[in-house]
Amino acid sequence: MTRVLGSIVILLLIVAVIGYLRGWISFESSSTPNQSNINVTVDKDAVRQDEAKFHNDVDSTTQKLTQTNP
Repeated sequence: MTRVLGSIVILLLIVAVIGYLRGWISFESSSTPNQSNINVTVDKDAVRQDEAKFHNDVDSTTQKLTQTNP
């Protein structure tokens, strides 16, 4: 059970890092003397654009492979 939980945590960290690097996730912080706030923002449009680009790339690669290998 510990290994499964650890694997899930590592997977979530990997997704968070990739999302941050791709611009899907941004973090903001603000603080007052008595309080600290951390905001996480997910840019759904950026995720959708990358998803559409990925699908287009897969489709074009599949077409190229099927045309060269009849």
